[in-house]
Amino acid sequence: PNGVDGGGIGFSKKWIGYSFPGGEENTFIMRMGEAKSGEQATVYHFKGSLGHPVFTQDDIDDLYFFKIEGEHFVITKVTEGENGEPYSQIVSNKKHGLDYIDYPPRSPQKNTDQLTSSGDRNPKNLILQSNCIWFSQAVNYEGNSAVQWHQIKLDGSFVQTGLIHNQDTNYIQTTIAVNKANDVLIGFQETNNNMFISPRFVYRK
Repeated sequence: PNGVDGGGIGFSKKWIGYSFPGGEENTFIMRMGEAKSGEQATVYHFKGSLGHPVFTQDDIDDLYFFKIEGEHFVITKVTEGENGEPYSQIVSNKKHGLDYIDYPPRSPQKNTDQLTSSGDRNPKNLILQSNCIWFSQAVNYEGNSAVQWHQIKLDGSFVQTGLIHNQDTNYIQTTIAVNKANDVLIGFQETNNNMFISPRFVYRK
């Protein structure tokens, strides 16, 4: 309660980005080369949040950001202008059309009446691999917390999506990993009235 979100970091071949959603939202960008040099780096400030920055595994310069706004997925990128300074532009703003997108309810735990946070429908780690953005999220599935994962193109259209759920338990606090072969690993935790919070993962070759 009354906590402040810790923000998120992402990178591309050329840029490092940090979004700070606590209080007055801001997004900070710096050049990867300057940061790695160990010398003083120029930090560019973007008013407001561009979304959560994406871990870019593809060999590209542009840095992408992702956010959920109501019924829309919004993808923004930061690229270099003719003057050498970064600027942002929205590349996609599409309705997602998902049946399950609401924030998950808090989940029960064994031997206590204290409910635990199930996570956030806003993804906390996103990966750009094979020219697609991959992420997982915790969502409300008929009163329980479930995990949903997606592969979307940079124009916001779906390649594939999946829902991991069980009506008798809760899947919470999810992350995702994907390699260049597009093998996917989705990590999360399971909890309910009869078990302590325990780690889980699913894998799709």
